[in-house]
Amino acid sequence: MAKATNKASSQGFWDYIKDNWLSLGGLLIGLISLSFSAGMWVENMNNKLDRMKSDSDNQQKISDLQRDLKECQSASETYSKKQIDSILNKSTKE
Repeated sequence: MAKATNKASSQGFWDYIKDNWLSLGGLLIGLISLSFSAGMWVENMNNKLDRMKSDSDNQQKISDLQRDLKECQSASETYSKKQIDSILNKSTKE
């Protein structure tokens, strides 16, 4: 009797598959699509994180360049003042 029940339930399963193959196929395609979308979302987030890291590195480089520029401007002003003082001293001696 148990074998007959198993065969009947197995037959019922295949009848269900046969009757609803279109819905099950749609469900399968939906799951594959969802998986693909999740993979694309993860890849997109990784790219954004990489860009943020790159932007942060670039921001550090910009800060370093701004500091170097200020140092150069300061050195240039100091040199110019010394040159002006030197020229003024020469002209006052003459």
